[in-house]
Amino acid sequence: MSPVFSSIAQEQPLKAALQLGLLFGPVDVDAQIRQVHEWIELGKKRLTGPDPFGAFLHFFYKELAFGQGPDLHASNMVRMDQVLAYRSGGSICLGLLFCYMGRQLGFELTEINFPGHFLISRQKGALRRQFIDPLNGKILNWQQVEALYHTLLDDMHEEDDESQLANWLQPGSCRDIVVRLLNNLKATFIQEQRFEQAWQASDLLVQLCPDDPYERRDRGFLLQQLDCPGGALADYRYYISQCPRDPAAQLLKMQLKHFTQEFVVLH
Repeated sequence: MSPVFSSIAQEQPLKAALQLGLLFGPVDVDAQIRQVHEWIELGKKRLTGPDPFGAFLHFFYKELAFGQGPDLHASNMVRMDQVLAYRSGGSICLGLLFCYMGRQLGFELTEINFPGHFLISRQKGALRRQFIDPLNGKILNWQQVEALYHTLLDDMHEEDDESQLANWLQPGSCRDIVVRLLNNLKATFIQEQRFEQAWQASDLLVQLCPDDPYERRDRGFLLQQLDCPGGALADYRYYISQCPRDPAAQLLKMQLKHFTQEFVVLH
């Protein structure tokens, strides 16, 4: 079983994110965590003056020079081991690292698994929260958070619902964050036509979400790209059986007739 499961159970999202890199090659997870703690020790020396949190923002984004990568749709922007190595990445990896380091330095930070744009929340007193963009460390006012929300609603063609915004601003669980990272890895690897790596991400997603027919459908597609028709057929059939009314399932069912004939001929 992947070590990621143990980290999820212990609610250790940074470690889990680093362990995902083991799917794609050798990663010294312990050495990378030691590096992070060296930065934390250095950060303790920077938290001087009247605004310690501002000093931490400067330390993370200016002195350590973490920030947005040149291509947010590239797979290395979602691989925590690569983000640590090159100090550039997407919002999820930067947010996980910032929260981990910040909590060690005494700040009350949580990861917000906001759809479309991962956020950081900082608790300031019992009733006040501050939202931060992990890509650049900018503090977002409430109007900017609402703008993100309404842009997302427009993209999803959904109606405004105040309770939805409140739900999306709740702290993200380690499991949900790992699932989101894996989905992003799967998508970026498919875009890069690296189907074996995409399948590895997809297979772990199926282990995490065994009853999700859409994850089974995606794994079936990747198995088909890797010339594994038997496994692809099993995943496709599961998806069709669970989502018979889905238009995509109906189309796939027609395509499987040809696929099955081809499978019989080849094997």
